[in-house]
Amino acid sequence: MDVIGAMNMQRAQISGMFFRARMFVHRMVCVTTLFFIVTTPSFAQPDASSAAPEGQLLVDVLPQFITTYRERSWVPVDVLVRNNKQDISGTIDITMFTGEDPRSPAYRLPVESPKGSVKRFRLYCNFSKATAMNVMLYNGRRAALPDPLRLTSRPIDKNDVLALVLDDEPADYGFVFNAVQEMSPGLGYHRESLRIGEMSQLPEFPQCFDAYTMIILGKFDPMEVPERQRELLLRYVEHGGVIVLCIGENAQRFKGTWVEQLAGVAIGDVAASNEAALAGDVFGPDLAQGARDDKSIVYARITPGSGAFIQSLGGSATNVVLATIRPIGSGHVATIAVDAAGKALHGTAGFIALWRNLIELREEAAEPNYEFASWQAANTLPSATGIRVYPRSSVLIYLGLYFAVGIVGNWIFWSLLKRREMAWVCLVFISFGFTAYALVYGTAGRAKATEISQLEVLRLPLESPTAKLRSTVGIVAARSSRYNLAFPNAYPLVSDIDSRSTMMGMPQNDSLMGRMNVFQFMQGPNAAVNNFSVGASEMRIVQVESEIATPGKIEGGLTWDAEGIHGELRNNTGLKVRNPFLLINGQQHRVDINDNTWRANIPNAALAARDRMQDVSNRYMMNFGYYGGGTMDVGQLKDQYLKDLFAAERNTAFIDERIGPYVCGWLDSTNPIKSVDLGEPAQERVFGTLLIADVSIDLAPGAGVRRIELDVDVPMGNRNQQFPPQYYGGDALSYSVNGPEPLPVLITIPRNYLSRTDATLVVDVYTLEQGNNAQAVFYPKDADENWAKEHGGESTAENQSGQNVRITAFTVADWASRVTEDTHQVEGIITVNQNGIRQGFARVDVRARLLIPQTQFYGGVWKPWQS
Repeated sequence: MDVIGAMNMQRAQISGMFFRARMFVHRMVCVTTLFFIVTTPSFAQPDASSAAPEGQLLVDVLPQFITTYRERSWVPVDVLVRNNKQDISGTIDITMFTGEDPRSPAYRLPVESPKGSVKRFRLYCNFSKATAMNVMLYNGRRAALPDPLRLTSRPIDKNDVLALVLDDEPADYGFVFNAVQEMSPGLGYHRESLRIGEMSQLPEFPQCFDAYTMIILGKFDPMEVPERQRELLLRYVEHGGVIVLCIGENAQRFKGTWVEQLAGVAIGDVAASNEAALAGDVFGPDLAQGARDDKSIVYARITPGSGAFIQSLGGSATNVVLATIRPIGSGHVATIAVDAAGKALHGTAGFIALWRNLIELREEAAEPNYEFASWQAANTLPSATGIRVYPRSSVLIYLGLYFAVGIVGNWIFWSLLKRREMAWVCLVFISFGFTAYALVYGTAGRAKATEISQLEVLRLPLESPTAKLRSTVGIVAARSSRYNLAFPNAYPLVSDIDSRSTMMGMPQNDSLMGRMNVFQFMQGPNAAVNNFSVGASEMRIVQVESEIATPGKIEGGLTWDAEGIHGELRNNTGLKVRNPFLLINGQQHRVDINDNTWRANIPNAALAARDRMQDVSNRYMMNFGYYGGGTMDVGQLKDQYLKDLFAAERNTAFIDERIGPYVCGWLDSTNPIKSVDLGEPAQERVFGTLLIADVSIDLAPGAGVRRIELDVDVPMGNRNQQFPPQYYGGDALSYSVNGPEPLPVLITIPRNYLSRTDATLVVDVYTLEQGNNAQAVFYPKDADENWAKEHGGESTAENQSGQNVRITAFTVADWASRVTEDTHQVEGIITVNQNGIRQGFARVDVRARLLIPQTQFYGGVWKPWQS
C-alpha cells in the first residue's frame, strides 16, 4: 500500500506540474500575444463601438499619435476600455521607462467604467528619453488587470518631416514625400492623420502641435473642429508653424468659415481646366514639365487678402492664383487652389517646389530653447537659494570613510602594535571628530523653512486670447516631506527635470544610495501632483507649462528697410517691463523707453555686426551641472537663464538666428504669476518672470541681410592637435596647422537654406600670430591659394588677452555648386603661408556664416500680392 500510495502521490505531483506548466504556457501565450498586439506599430485598431464579451474586461492602447512622435514631445495617449465584467471606479496609470528604470512623473487619469460600457480615455505624456511605457487600469487601489500593458516606443529621427493631415483620404498626400526627397534625399517623411468625424480627437494642449513640420487641411468639416483646437491651430502658426489649406472641390466646405478667415483669402467658385493649361499659367516651362493635356482637373478661384503673397514661379498668366501664403507671427498659412484627391499638378516640378518651400519655411523658425534653459536652471537654482544640494552618494562615501578609518583601519593599526585596548580609546576620538565635521559641514546651508523658487517665461502671442506660461519651479523642504501640488492656471502639464548633483555629476534620481521617487501627475479638470517627496534641505525641481488669459498686447509694428529697423511699440499689457530689448537676427538690441511707448532705431550696420571675439567662458561656469559653491547672485542667475533660453541648439555660444522677432524683458513685479500651490506656507526665495512677446516686422527694399552661423568640422581622419576654442567661443575650430600639411574642413549648410542660392557664404579664419607673421588662408576643395588671394578680404588684427589675432574673411559666392549632395557640406582647405614663419606653424580658429538677403520674395518662390 505504501508503494501504491507513493506511486499515486508521484502521479498526482506530475499531473499538477503538467497542469501548472500548461497554465504557465497559456498565460505566456496570452501575454506574448498581448505584447505583440500592443507593441507592433501596425497593429489593427480595435472597434471602439464593439463591447467586450460577457465577463471580460478588455483594455487597448490606440495607435494614433504614439507611433509617430518626436523625442521630448508631448503626445496624447488614447486608452480604450471595453468593460463587460464589473463596475470600475478608479484610475488609469501610465508609467514611462528608460530601459527598465521608471521615469517621473507617472501619468494618472480618473476613470468611471460601468459594466457594459465602451469608453475612450486620453492622457498626455512626455516621451522624453522613453523607450517603453506601462499602462494599468485600477479599480480603487486594486489592479483591474493581471499585468500592465507594455509598449515599446521609439521616436522618429529629429531631422525627419512630420505632418498632421486632416483629410478623409490621407494617402492622397503621398506626393509630399517627393518634396521631402527633393529637399534632402533619404530624409524621412511621416504622416499622422484624422478623418471626417475624428476632429474632436485633436489634442487639447498646444505643446502637442509643436512637433509637426506642417498641418495640412484637406477634405474635412471645419465646423467639427472645437473652438479650443481652432485657437491652438492659430497659436501653432504664431509660434512658427505652417498650415496648408488645400481647396479644390472642398471650396464649398470652407466658404464663410474660420478656415477662410485664418487663410486670409476669399474663396470663389470652382473652375475646370486641363492640367497642362493650368501648369502653363502658373509655372515656367521647366517647372511645368510633367503636366498632361488629357488630364482634367478642377481648382478654386481664390483672392488673396491684404499683406498676402502669391506664387512666383513663372507662368504666362498674371491673374491666376495657384497658391498664397499669409504670414502670422513667426509662421505662415498657405492656401493651395487644388485639392489632393484630384492629383492636379502632383507630377510637376513647380508643385513640388512649392511644397518644398513650405517645409523650409517651417524650419527657418525656432522656439526658444526651453529644455536647455530649464536644465541649466535646475543646476543653478540651489546655488542662488543658498542651499548646496549634495548627492545621496556623499552620505555613502562619508559612512564608508568612517567605517574604513574609524573601525577597520583603527583596529588593524593597534592590533599590529599589540595594543588593541587603545583602539577603543581612538574610536571615541574618531567618532567625535566625524560627528563634529558632520555638524559643521553636513548642515551647511540647512533650510530653516520650506522655500519655493521660480523662473517663468510668459509668452504673449499676436492674436491668441491666451498666453503660454512656462515655469521652472524649485522646492526646498525644511524636513523630509511629501506634497500634493495644485495648479491655479488652466491646462497644466508637469515634467520632472533631471538635474545633476554638484559633486559627482550624477543624476539626482540615480544616485548610489537609491533613487528619488516617481510622483504621480493626476490629469483632468482638477489636475494635481501627488506623492511629491522632497528630502530635508534638498531641492527638487519640476517644469510646469500652463495657460493664462492674455493680460494685453504689445501693439504697433516695426519696419526693416535700407536704414535699419525702426518703429514704435506700445505696451498695453499692464505689466511693467525692465529694460526691454528686441531679439532678432541672433542679436539683442535695446529699445528707447518713454513710459509705455518703446521706440526702436537700429541701423543695418549694428544688425549685421557680431562680436567675433565673443567671450563665452561664463557660459561654461555651470556646464554639466557643476558649480564651484557659494551663493549665486539672482541677477547673474537671470542673465544666464536668458542666454540659455535663446541659445542655438547646435552651438550654445550664439543666439539662434531663427528665434524671433520678439520684444523681451524681465517683469518688474513682486507678485509674479504663480504656477504651483504647495498647500502650505512657503517662503518665496527667487522669482523672475521673463516676458517674450511676438512682434511684426515689415520688410522693405534695402533691408539688411540675415546672418546664419554654420557648423565647421574636420574629417575624422584629420583630427589631431585640436585645442579648446579660446578666441571665438562655442564650437569654433581651433587647430594646430602646419603649412606643408593642409587641413581639410567641412562646412555644413542647413537643408532649409540649400535652395537659397542668392545667399553668400563667408568663412572667417582667425590666426594666432604667436610672435610671428603667420597667416592662414581658406580656399574650397579643387581650388588653390590663388583663389584665396582673389576672394579674401582685408585682414584685421585684434588683441585678445594680450595675444594678437589676425582675422581674414573669405567669400564663397558659388557655394551652391560646391555642396555635396549627400552630406550638404562645402569642403575646404586651410593652409598657412610660408613667409618666414617658424616651421610653418600656426594656431587657427575657423567660423563660417551664411548671409541671406532679406526680401519679400522668400527666396524667389513668392511675391507680394498686387490687387
